[in-house]
Amino acid sequence: MCEAASAPHGAATITAKLHEFLRVGQIFEGDAFQNSLKQSQEGISEGPVHTLCEDVRMQADAIRQFLRDSQDLSGWQELRRYQGVVSHYRHTKGSPLHSVRTEGIIPCALFPALSVVCEPDLFTSFVPTVKDSRCLCEIGLTKQLFYCRASPPFPVSDRDFALLAEGYDLLSSGNGVLLRARSTPLDLSKTKKGRKARKAETQRREQERDRLLGESHRGQEESHDELGRDSEKTKGD
Repeated sequence: MCEAASAPHGAATITAKLHEFLRVGQIFEGDAFQNSLKQSQEGISEGPVHTLCEDVRMQADAIRQFLRDSQDLSGWQELRRYQGVVSHYRHTKGSPLHSVRTEGIIPCALFPALSVVCEPDLFTSFVPTVKDSRCLCEIGLTKQLFYCRASPPFPVSDRDFALLAEGYDLLSSGNGVLLRARSTPLDLSKTKKGRKARKAETQRREQERDRLLGESHRGQEESHDELGRDSEKTKGD
């Protein structure tokens, strides 16, 4: 393996193998492979292969840290237990972030469960605040970039955001399958489609606001009329 790493064809083979580990989400296997290359001390001290090995290592370290954090309940306050589902809440003093974690067992086979979170077109059917969602692009077999538009309660305006969804095959390490999604800095509001959608949503919310204000004014006028009639009836009696 040392000799293969130092040869151009060997470097290409190693690169292809590492990319395949990333493509199918076998991050721990990829990390073990790049570690075996580093132990040889030949062929990957610099250059593209070294860079790719470092990328695999950092991804594997991030997943290990994520798994450790997911098992650490220090600082979390239990909110509720219901039908096997446990919810916790955490807030760090001085931080604007409020965190909620929910754990439970889904009583179904693996692939139907995965389809719920891997099909962005279905998000609107089970997440009430999501009004639009779709896949922007697929990155290999286990990564997708999603677009979502959330519609918070009035008067907060709609929010466009992108999520990078990643899947990892951790079956060989006994950790099952890991799915995680994290927001990306992709500014969707600057696209032509995003601006058009935001403008239409702003107009809709302004119309809804005017309708609610109009109903409120009419209700107040009807109340005044009722009070006036009651007052006249009292005087007549």
